[in-house]
Amino acid sequence: MIYVIGNKIKAEMSGFWNEGTPYSKRNIYSKLPNALPPVNYDEHTLKPHSLTHAESPLHTNNDGKPLHSYIEDSPHFFFGEALVLKFRNDYVRIDGTENTYIKVISRSEIESKINEICIGKSIPPKILLTTENYPKNENGFHAENYILVLDFEAAEYLISLPDFHLFGTTWKSTDYQPNSPTRPVHDTIFKKAVIFELLNLSVVPEGTYYFSGMPIYIENSNESPVTPILIDKTYFETS
Repeated sequence: MIYVIGNKIKAEMSGFWNEGTPYSKRNIYSKLPNALPPVNYDEHTLKPHSLTHAESPLHTNNDGKPLHSYIEDSPHFFFGEALVLKFRNDYVRIDGTENTYIKVISRSEIESKINEICIGKSIPPKILLTTENYPKNENGFHAENYILVLDFEAAEYLISLPDFHLFGTTWKSTDYQPNSPTRPVHDTIFKKAVIFELLNLSVVPEGTYYFSGMPIYIENSNESPVTPILIDKTYFETS
């Protein structure tokens, strides 16, 4: 089984972060009878932060490494074995809000689940996580008002894993620090890994997979759109 874990990009859909629609297109050439050029060709405008995307330390640190340097120096970050974790859908409403909920994954919660799934086996270097049946918005993305983040100790645990180099989440961010200029969970993860956000893991069962997700190769980018996939290991046995 192959799972496409990037969310579909559609014209004029709503975005996050008050940036408006994250994708639009403009026609440059249309194929017409007996006319040149004989092609259809469009201009595409993308705002990666509201799409499935990869991030590097430059996203939260002006002196951080850009994403293209990982593509050049550590391409193995973007393919290989990955572990999908699914936690209880027990979001708690944030005091003072009418419709905003949060799920904070603790170190003990993530460590226990990883050890349970990987008993007797090595821990994959890529950790992707979400909650069971997470709420979605009208475009199929993890709903903005159902916040899913790690606590700081959980992030420290992940970077303590010897081979860890990629963290992925279905939510729009890896931190929830409203009205703060700091992003401590991002910065901790970035010590060893790249980050993928706005993944689509809704129909992916918990377990280990082969991951492939090379970002668009943009010089000096801090983030880039990507359409990653997961391949069930049984696929190689039956194909």
